Amino acid sequence: MIPETQERLDGWKSIAGYLKPIRTVQRWEKLEGLPVHRIGHASSASVFAYPGELDLWWNERKSRIDDPSEPATALVQIGSGGDFGRDRCVGPDTDQAANAACQIS
Repeated sequence: MIPETQERLDGWKSIAGYLKPIRTVQRWEKLEGLPVHRIGHASSASVFAYPGELDLWWNERKSRIDDPSEPATALVQIGSGGDFGRDRCVGPDTDQAANAACQIS
């Protein structure tokens, strides 16, 4: 449980200011389990996060990325969405050409 006196980052802008751009932190929440809390638990509810939880998540994620002995299992989102708002995700089971086209933000 988080102590009530711990600093809290309210909203996507504050969370993004702590880590990366807004779209990136939203994607990390959806695909990689970024520890973001929602008030009301609805998808459009206000969000907040605790810096200590974000630091812990970041360090665990970084250690997984830096450890070459662990197989890559995460999906990578590519594409900007364009006019159609569609992104494409590829993972370790896709062909080499598709994996080569991935760019991690």
